[in-house]
Amino acid sequence: MKAVAKTKAGVGLDLIQAPDPTPAPDEVVLKVLKCGIDGPADGGLYEWGPEAASMLSWFLPVIIGHEILGEIVSMGSEVQRLRPGDRVVVEPGLCCGGCHYCLEGRQNLCSASAGLIGLTRNGGMAEYVAVPQRNVIEVPEALSDEEAVILEPLGVAIHAVEQAPVAVGDPVAVLGAGFIGLMLLQVLKACGAGPVIVTDIQRSQQRLQMAKDLGADLTLIADKEDVTSKIMEATGGLGVKVVFEAAGKAQAMLQGLESLRPGGRICLIGTTRETVAIEPLPMIILKEISIVSSKGRRLPNWHRAIQVASSGRIEFEPLKSLEVPLEAAVETIAKIIEGRSIVHAVVNPWA
Repeated sequence: MKAVAKTKAGVGLDLIQAPDPTPAPDEVVLKVLKCGIDGPADGGLYEWGPEAASMLSWFLPVIIGHEILGEIVSMGSEVQRLRPGDRVVVEPGLCCGGCHYCLEGRQNLCSASAGLIGLTRNGGMAEYVAVPQRNVIEVPEALSDEEAVILEPLGVAIHAVEQAPVAVGDPVAVLGAGFIGLMLLQVLKACGAGPVIVTDIQRSQQRLQMAKDLGADLTLIADKEDVTSKIMEATGGLGVKVVFEAAGKAQAMLQGLESLRPGGRICLIGTTRETVAIEPLPMIILKEISIVSSKGRRLPNWHRAIQVASSGRIEFEPLKSLEVPLEAAVETIAKIIEGRSIVHAVVNPWA
């Protein structure tokens, strides 16, 4: 089969021929219908910086891709609840299913975590992929393939709002108008939050325009405007009640802390290794700020994502993903890294 893989250390990815997978007793093999491109994860493998090299060298070669929509074509001997022909999405986080956190329903914190599909074991940027049956979630017929393939990032947004709940009328800021940020915007609007303020940098004005189209009450250019004063002005001098930092930048974290009202919460979603210089007393302690983080999503978030997506409360058309064949996947990932004009892209192995 054709696949896109990280075959060796260094910059780049390769289009390869790989053996068709066969299922272990507790696995299913999917014909991949679509696989989303995750800029930070897939782009990180492409760029192969020091962090990727230190964490992932042991797993090469590996087929990338973890935002997977597929159809079951074969099953292992221990699989019971699924059938060939079922259309499913895949939770990419690998868990043991039996540790303290898994039994609490917090599989994203599994203490025996075996890694991530598409990073530490072969993923879905291929014609076929084998995955554990516990990682498979059936998709209702009401959702199209184009809608179903973005359930994974929608689940990330829903989990973030679980970590930092909002109430009707709460003023909220989303820092970073990438795909997760735009998903968060829609989830927050569905929760009744408002005003919802979205920020991003100047070269992401296309994304800020998309945020306006999706209902953002105010958009700000983070590296051009005084974000804190603008947020204070928009909230009557109080500041926002909740900040979701989805940019993964030290500057965004600082802007978020400065824009919070006393008693507010900031939820860190964006991944970064940047050092953030903070004066805890005036910025956090005296304001009694709560800092939480959000990692991936829990399995229940998939079912909430399906319910929300099926209800019509999420606008999919403005977020319609660029679809490319496997042969164009590496070039598309490079373009995502170089610029910010592509909000989201999916690979169709059969295009």
